[in-house]
Amino acid sequence: MMQHRKLALVGILFLASCLVAFWIGTRQGRVEGDAASEPEATTWYCSMDPHITLPYKGKCSICGMDLIPLRGGVVDAGPRSVKMTSTAIALAGIETVKVERKSVDLRIRMSGKIDFDETKVKTVTAWVPGRLERLYVDYAGVPVSKGDHLADIYSPKLYEAQKQLLEALKTVEESAVVSERSRLSLEAVRKRLQLLGLSAEQITAIEDRKTLEEHMLMNSTVAGVVIEKLANVGDYVETGAPLYKVVSLDHLWVKLDAYESDLPWLRYGQKVSFQTEAYPGEEFEGSVTFIDWVVDDRTRTTKVRLIVKNEGGRLKPGMFVRAEAYSSFENAGTAMDPSLAGKWISPMHPEIVKSEPGLCDVCGMDLVPAEEFFRVNEKHKHVMLGHVGDAEEKKPAKRPASPGVPLVIPTSAALLTGPRAVVYVKSSKAEGVFEGRDVVLGPRAGDYYVVLEGLEEGDEVVVRGNFKIDSALQIVAKPSMMNPDKSKPTEKIEKLAVPEGFAAPLEALFSAYLELSRQLVATDFAKSKAAHEVVAKAWGGLSEPAAKTLDDKTRAVWGTSTKSLDAAIRSASVAKDVEELRKHFGEISRVMIDVARRFDRGDAPALYEAYCPMAFNDAGAAWIQADKAVLNPYFGDRMLRCGVVRGELGK
Repeated sequence: MMQHRKLALVGILFLASCLVAFWIGTRQGRVEGDAASEPEATTWYCSMDPHITLPYKGKCSICGMDLIPLRGGVVDAGPRSVKMTSTAIALAGIETVKVERKSVDLRIRMSGKIDFDETKVKTVTAWVPGRLERLYVDYAGVPVSKGDHLADIYSPKLYEAQKQLLEALKTVEESAVVSERSRLSLEAVRKRLQLLGLSAEQITAIEDRKTLEEHMLMNSTVAGVVIEKLANVGDYVETGAPLYKVVSLDHLWVKLDAYESDLPWLRYGQKVSFQTEAYPGEEFEGSVTFIDWVVDDRTRTTKVRLIVKNEGGRLKPGMFVRAEAYSSFENAGTAMDPSLAGKWISPMHPEIVKSEPGLCDVCGMDLVPAEEFFRVNEKHKHVMLGHVGDAEEKKPAKRPASPGVPLVIPTSAALLTGPRAVVYVKSSKAEGVFEGRDVVLGPRAGDYYVVLEGLEEGDEVVVRGNFKIDSALQIVAKPSMMNPDKSKPTEKIEKLAVPEGFAAPLEALFSAYLELSRQLVATDFAKSKAAHEVVAKAWGGLSEPAAKTLDDKTRAVWGTSTKSLDAAIRSASVAKDVEELRKHFGEISRVMIDVARRFDRGDAPALYEAYCPMAFNDAGAAWIQADKAVLNPYFGDRMLRCGVVRGELGK
């Protein structure tokens, strides 16, 4: 029995060893087969600088890193295209979306202050010459109503007029028969006293007393709050001398600063909500009644005026406000708010809107149809700059697409290089092929760009991984779409000389930029925000009159950078934390690098372009440094030395 059990155990062990041997052999065959199917690497490239390639294993000539093999993931597919395998696409994390037509909504942020309604400011003046004996309103801020006491005045002219009144009255009363001449004489004296500022009640009181008053009471002819006292007790004033300034606070103006890049999104009649420091969390609302004609050459902003009702007097002139307006961009957009269709507007005071023709309540001019008002003022850029569509709702509402709405792409799809914009489009004819295209972009609306040229509806654009596709082009020895003339930059980019009046503020901008980079390296948000404010101020110093010193050619080149840099600096001003500020810093850096390449900085200190391929989820980003030691502003202490210095800018 024992013998049979031993034989059975030996048989089981033999069978198990055979199965294990078979599995190992099969696995080895698969591995050898996979290895045999994978092509040998024929190109070796640098992961930090993909344009550095060799036909053999070695080290990068720029950063010294070991080159890695390219195993068939990227294939040459044309002069501006690259073909990638499905595995390479997955590893690169490439994502695409279709280009579509739709209304895009934008939230416009503005700030400003509450001010008096200038149309409500009135001046109380002296009606007669005389000496002020007493002021009943002796400080600014006192509210007054029509008819309230303001001052006592001694006026020889008023004293003489009272005597004439009493004499004319006596003549009438003593005459048995009142002649027409006597009656007219009495009425003439009464009229004269009214013209000297006395009310009908005051004149009647003089007639009843039948005595002369040395000091006459001056009453207010307007209602409101005294905002300025212009005379003192004992002053001798002439006719027409100002005594007080009084303003009604029932309606107020809100004066906001709007960046010039936001002007296409603002229009007359548009609803704007705002908040004050005094009432946090509470929203007020007003309507745009005026957009200034002039852009401030220092701040690059334009004044936008709202008119608001001040119910309960809660809003006060001088309050700081933060405002938001919502607009939609449509090719078929109009300058007029749809709610004004069929209405009548005062051409002098556009806040006066009525449903029927008539006269302006302020100036008495004939009201004009709203359609005519906007047609004339759009021509003269009075209240409308650009074309916007319906933004009747305070918050953007989703509308169905139509042929009239613009072609848009997500902002992440566009690679901006100063005056150029590049996108990568997925080919519909060949699998895994991506083609680079130059596009012309319109205004930016939040997370979208309006596309004017270069794309068609239905095209698939890359929204994630486009920097990696650009690197793939360089791997197969093609020029980068971001810098198509990278092989010979000094031959392609003409250096433009700048006059001394422009060079100094330009260097101030670079200096402020470098300080911002240093604070981002230190990951100090408070100091980074302060440094960004210096950048914004330095940017303002490059506007007029500094820009006027440039010749026509240089000014034209400078203008291509103005819009992108202004938008990037403006966007960075609303960053809530250091990571958000770093994203905007990347946009600022792209334009600043282009400026450094194009403009001759003379004997100014050298600047170096650095690049980190791991920034922004491996999208990659460049920046400017003052020396060759890498200090990464996108990661700070987390990966301070991540990146490589590509070279000196402008060389």
